[in-house]
Amino acid sequence: MILIRLLDWFARRELGHTRLSLICIGEYPGVPGFRGLGEVQADQLGPLLDTRLDVLLPQIQLGHAAWRAFTGSDPVSMENLLAADTTPLPFLAGAFERLLEEFPSTHNGLARSEQQALRAVAESGSTTAGRMFLAIQNMEERSFMGDTSFWRILTRLAAEPHPLLHISGRTEESFSKRTVDITELGRQVLVGNEDYVRLRGIDKWIGGVHLHDAESRWRWSGSNLVTLPI
Repeated sequence: MILIRLLDWFARRELGHTRLSLICIGEYPGVPGFRGLGEVQADQLGPLLDTRLDVLLPQIQLGHAAWRAFTGSDPVSMENLLAADTTPLPFLAGAFERLLEEFPSTHNGLARSEQQALRAVAESGSTTAGRMFLAIQNMEERSFMGDTSFWRILTRLAAEPHPLLHISGRTEESFSKRTVDITELGRQVLVGNEDYVRLRGIDKWIGGVHLHDAESRWRWSGSNLVTLPI
């Protein structure tokens, strides 16, 4: 998302003789399960300069189109972009597909991140927020969120009414050390016997799309977005 925002910014300006280059890798020798540059050491970054490629017009145009789709109010624009040629930015399609999975599921009203959080604690039993965060990292193809964003998700899932999680421990201690358990309602939602959005409503932004009120108009079916009647 940061990359397409920058490309959109450059697309709307006269660059003159300014040369743009990009390091774009999906793996790093000696780093198994590589998810991003934040996993490599400072001395490993230097050799990556030799992999830089010039940013050309197709990449700038695609970044511009992708940012418009991301910030638009109709999520179908993101799906339409996935049907187009995204090869100039090789990780764009995966990023957009993962983003679309944050729409509430047709199965139980949970976003993928929420589903993974409940699954992590349901499979392990009582655990800490920190261990849950490490567990969900292994459920992702690429890094998707940091720990602070994950703490917000846990806090929301534990909020009244209809909490799906119970969080205990001293409020002054690190959130990562607090103990998390799944509630019986959380188990019912996880298996699809209850729908989280219909229980609590929704007020959430995904890019430029605002999901709100007692029902989300847009749902993720597991492979595509579906529209529910208003």
